[in-house]
Amino acid sequence: MADQRYKYIDLGAGLMILWMIMGHAVNQASMAEIIQYGLWGTTGVSALPEGLHARLVSDGSVDIIGLGYYIPNLLFFFMQWFFYKSGQFFTKRSIREEWKKDWCKLIVQFVIWSVVGYVLYVVLLGFQGGLTLRNATYSIVRGFFLNGYIPLNYPLWFLFSLFVVKQVANVVLPQKDDRYFHLKCALVVLCSFAIGFGAYLWKHPFFPKWVANGSVGLAFFSMGYWLSKYETKWWLIVLCIFVYIPYLIWGLPTYGSVGAINNTCDSIVGYLASLPVFFAGIVVFNGTCRLITKYLPHISVPFEMIGKYAMIIYVSHGLFSEGIPTILATFDLTSFMSFRTCFWIIVIAYVVCLPIFCFMSKKIKY
Repeated sequence: MADQRYKYIDLGAGLMILWMIMGHAVNQASMAEIIQYGLWGTTGVSALPEGLHARLVSDGSVDIIGLGYYIPNLLFFFMQWFFYKSGQFFTKRSIREEWKKDWCKLIVQFVIWSVVGYVLYVVLLGFQGGLTLRNATYSIVRGFFLNGYIPLNYPLWFLFSLFVVKQVANVVLPQKDDRYFHLKCALVVLCSFAIGFGAYLWKHPFFPKWVANGSVGLAFFSMGYWLSKYETKWWLIVLCIFVYIPYLIWGLPTYGSVGAINNTCDSIVGYLASLPVFFAGIVVFNGTCRLITKYLPHISVPFEMIGKYAMIIYVSHGLFSEGIPTILATFDLTSFMSFRTCFWIIVIAYVVCLPIFCFMSKKIKY
């Protein structure tokens, strides 16, 4: 992909990254408002204050709302799409070559942006009066082991999990000319998804999230490696439409979607359905992107440009979506912590800063 760009992939990445960063803006603005009302982590709340952008979950606690609350949640599989997309362009290498390639592409950026988030986190801890040696060292290391990210830039979990996924995939996936290619790929998909499902059922607090989300990520990564060449087959497209559309209309409101980072879902049925349903959604989405790039290029091009910078947008946006509400809470700026105000502050920060980061990324070689 480094030498040849696929327009429909750039379009898809542009749409997905916009959906993601706006979703994070909604989530964090909702969280800031919940903190303002003193409702974060509370349970047994029978009625929420009028106009509060939050919801009650099954155990009676208050939780944030998502972007799907406002518009149809068409792209509920967006994180799985990024794993799948990475698998589409995966080529097996020696263990050393794959490690070196992914270390330079993923881990270096993970470290750079984690350090930026960590510095901001420590500074804010100081203002909050909670800066101790334990909070600045042990708690960070322990959190990284369990979650796969450093505070104040939690979206970086994906880079760490993808790094692990690619190392495992390079060992367990067969070469494409292997006699039993299809059988081996199917086994990898099913086994990795089964591990994720086991982690979902177990829900042990000391079980690393990156093992759980990485297992599911490996399933979709392997599906991209295995099945992406069939995406343009009419029979697969029709089948996927008949799976994706009904679930979008009836299944998603009932069973929910899978939270990628925490490997959570509202029901066992919804979790088990996610493998075929998310794959169906990915095929329909990619097919739609192919049609748009072919017949509506004037609409496609702006999103393609965004998609080309999806990585730098991804690794940097968390500093604003997570950092801004934390800053507002640290300095007790409750007048700015309404959902609407906090949301628009985050969006303005996106509009001002993310293009600058994209421009700078062209000048930097990781």
